[in-house]
Amino acid sequence: MRRAIAMCFFLPLLIGCTGEHSVGTTPPAAFQYHAYDTTGTLLVKGWCTIVIRDSSHVSGEWHFAKMIDRQNIGPQFGDGQLAGAFYQGALWINLNPGYVDNNVFLNGHFTEHAYSGSWSWSGFPGVLNRGSFQALKP
Repeated sequence: MRRAIAMCFFLPLLIGCTGEHSVGTTPPAAFQYHAYDTTGTLLVKGWCTIVIRDSSHVSGEWHFAKMIDRQNIGPQFGDGQLAGAFYQGALWINLNPGYVDNNVFLNGHFTEHAYSGSWSWSGFPGVLNRGSFQALKP
């Protein structure tokens, strides 16, 4: 009986501890996202949607989880809305539109099934960290 009570208490705690690494099932039209630091270490993964109305109106949502406990990756984990536009052949996306600083920007080559390039975390002092990312449709 004590063992059953202990399991009822500790099992939700264990599940809650692993929840940081979970972003749910990727919807069919979404991209599976992976972000890396400059050494190639996986920092963030999850999924995002990218809706292109025209070259200057790109929107969507993102759901990312931290894969490693790093302090300097910026606000690219959790959930949010994205906004962007095409500029000189590249797709530029801001993961934190509406903020003056503390932004994560994605800049890369976009096709119907893939979006890859570089990410940068920027604040008032300038670029605080950077790396690469890849977003692929399954």
